Amino acid sequence: MTGCSEEYTDGIADLCQASDIDQLLRIWTIVSQVRNGDVPTISDLNLNSLAPYSDHLLLLEKVAPDIFMYIFVGRKVAEETGVDMTGKSTVDFKPEFADFVANGYEKCLSTRRPVYTRYKNMLSDKDMWWERLVLPLSRSDGHLLILAYLVPLDGAAVDRGAILEACTDGVIVLDADSGDERDDYCMRIAWANAQFKAMTGLDPDEPIEGKPLSQIFKGALSATEWNLQRTRAQRQCGAVFDMRVTVAGVRRVLRCRSALVGGRIAMVFTDISDTWRETNEARAGQAKLIHENETLHQQASELAALAHSLDNSRQSLTEEVERRIHAETRQKELAYTDMLTGVMNRRALFEGGEALIERAKAEVTPVSVVIADIDHFKGINDTWGHAAGDAVIVAFSIALHAAAGSRDIFARLGGDEFVFVVADRSLQASLALVEMLRDQVNGLAVPFGDRAITLTASFGVATLAREDDTMDTILMRADAALYDAKAAGRDRIAVDCTEEPDARFGDTVRISA
Repeated sequence: MTGCSEEYTDGIADLCQASDIDQLLRIWTIVSQVRNGDVPTISDLNLNSLAPYSDHLLLLEKVAPDIFMYIFVGRKVAEETGVDMTGKSTVDFKPEFADFVANGYEKCLSTRRPVYTRYKNMLSDKDMWWERLVLPLSRSDGHLLILAYLVPLDGAAVDRGAILEACTDGVIVLDADSGDERDDYCMRIAWANAQFKAMTGLDPDEPIEGKPLSQIFKGALSATEWNLQRTRAQRQCGAVFDMRVTVAGVRRVLRCRSALVGGRIAMVFTDISDTWRETNEARAGQAKLIHENETLHQQASELAALAHSLDNSRQSLTEEVERRIHAETRQKELAYTDMLTGVMNRRALFEGGEALIERAKAEVTPVSVVIADIDHFKGINDTWGHAAGDAVIVAFSIALHAAAGSRDIFARLGGDEFVFVVADRSLQASLALVEMLRDQVNGLAVPFGDRAITLTASFGVATLAREDDTMDTILMRADAALYDAKAAGRDRIAVDCTEEPDARFGDTVRISA
């Protein structure tokens, strides 16, 4: 759409005309800042706050590369464009416009930044410009959506006189009250553009205002014919008639359209001389055109059938894309989730824990690794059965998981062992958390049948102490501490103190006396 569109990602507030665009941009920016620069979610924006803008809002979802589905289309957008795209996608547009729209949405998603666009309408025959604000949003599951605000641009005041002067047709305005009472053909010209003078062979510098119409056409149209056309114009019948004039010895055919405008008669003259000659030639080939038209009609029917088939294929493709996206999402969940408890599994623990430890090294913040193990779990399985053992593991997981902070990692290592990676807390604070967890476990009673199973647990704690520490090395030290807790009688907490900490980690890894 080169020459018919403008796109901006910076200085949008200074460029937009609609105040609603500026307000929506402010809301989005504030929420994004609160989220530390991340894309706002739909719930962050609060749907009630968007209600005043809903008539001009669009909500879209990417369903395939460069293909976006319209989930919601505001009432005003549908009315002003003449098209309701709800449930349809960008592939339903003309290819050039579809590419333009999709490119803007793709740019918004790839940069995760607002995009502002001005463009000329291509959805209907309405000749108007639009301004559009495109905002990235995310659902609660992290899937990105597009929120767009679309409104017509306010056009500047149009100089109608300049437009008429630039018009390729001849235009005159007649004073309806000027002429001879016996001859309306003597009505006088109030205004004429330059093209009318050129069509009728008049001197462009000669004043024409005030001259009677009969003097200009000099018999090209009889007074009777003119009076008939004037009557039709006054009755708003849309008078159209042709007249022949001779200009510089050349015969021309002019088509005139007349209408009553503000008490005056406006007439527009179009030179149809070439069309007039071509019409005679066209009539000679009319039979051939009829045959070709029948052929085209048959081809159009075949194309319509093909379009219907393509539409079905597109629907099938959309469904397949959605199925694959769902399958990939589910596969990722299975790869990182423990099936029994629903918490992170061993793989997710090591990937997330390693990243958290590296961040802590860079920021010199404390990290503790806690292993929790149910005491005498084998005895529970042997006495009550594996179904009871599973119920105990799930209840144990729920009790521990509830204490996890927003930046902590909690995962099932395997069997009845669970791991906390505690972020941004000193060892002293981490131990207080673990002691609280131990008390909660001691008060836990897991119902099974008509009985309740009570539990105790042992905990091993180790902390980031050296620059070369990894998730694996800290976990090994925490596991050794867990072994000490078990050996000391269970239902207790043991802390690994085998590593001498590097100086840069300071006292965050020591327990105060």
